[in-house]
Amino acid sequence: MDKKEARKILGVPKQASRREIERKYAILLKKHRQEKFQREQYEQDSAEEDIANTAQAGDGNVTGHDPAGLEYDFELITEAYNTLMGYHVRVKEEPPGKLAMFLKKFGFDEKKTDHFFHYYKYHILAAVLIIIFMVTAIGSCTNKVEYDFNIAFIGDMYLYESVDALKKSIKENIPAIAEPGIDSAYIADGGAGQQHYAMEMKAMTLLYAGDIDVFIVNRTIYERYAKVGAFMSLDEIAPELGIDVSGHQDLILAVEDIDDLMSSEAEGIPEERKLPGNAVDTDSPDKPETDTVDTDESGQSDEKHLYGIYITDSKALKEAGVIADEMIAAIFAGCQQQEKAEEFLKFLLK
Repeated sequence: MDKKEARKILGVPKQASRREIERKYAILLKKHRQEKFQREQYEQDSAEEDIANTAQAGDGNVTGHDPAGLEYDFELITEAYNTLMGYHVRVKEEPPGKLAMFLKKFGFDEKKTDHFFHYYKYHILAAVLIIIFMVTAIGSCTNKVEYDFNIAFIGDMYLYESVDALKKSIKENIPAIAEPGIDSAYIADGGAGQQHYAMEMKAMTLLYAGDIDVFIVNRTIYERYAKVGAFMSLDEIAPELGIDVSGHQDLILAVEDIDDLMSSEAEGIPEERKLPGNAVDTDSPDKPETDTVDTDESGQSDEKHLYGIYITDSKALKEAGVIADEMIAAIFAGCQQQEKAEEFLKFLLK
């Protein structure tokens, strides 16, 4: 601001002395304070009155002003006073930057834009985060991988850092499997607490969903699921897999109670993937023949079968980084991809 503009704002002549300038500034300061007080008093009174009366209660001397305008006007007066009194050092204004020029092209003022971002930065940040979340969620749905073979690890096994390596190994060694899916539920023997309960529920979900082709479990889980008919008998395919049954004698057992797990009313299980004990298409060429099992009045079977094989020493699992004291592989009773399942068991037994 130059002195000519400063004298115009203060309303003093060119020959005005310092005393006259100070007197004029004091008058304007007093007027500013009075107007500000009137505005605050008016707003306080208006807040207490009815909305209908507010429109009629305004004072014509103050209704045309707003606090921001008053402050802005007095800032100019103060700047003019400092300029004429020599208190204000003139600073050469820098030319507008690229951002200011860019905003100006779209009709935005740089200062107003800066104030907007200052007062609404948290709102903008929240909106950006919501947009990122939505884009990520939509992207994950559209880019969802379709698995053509599913494996589930249930029990006290650690494989979180070995999933990618195991998937890669499976695809390299089993051409029939293009995209394996691997899920897990960590359940320790004797575990308790909310997390343990959640994992138990996840394990049951994996079982009832009917999407898993091969389960890899510990001894406790194996006995629990095998006794209710969740796994396919390996009696007939064991020789083809090169399995020495003598090394798995303790895994031979009988189905005790089929009704608890394989009710035809079980929700979420496709008709064609029901567990043994339900009506299934046994004439399908993809289905292995199953033996007829006689049960006594208590529902217990008199015949025992091999439903799983030990793979604790599997080279493929060790190289992938799977850690477990004991692992047993079993084919899901409703598996629709028996050939792939058999190839996978051969892969684990190498």
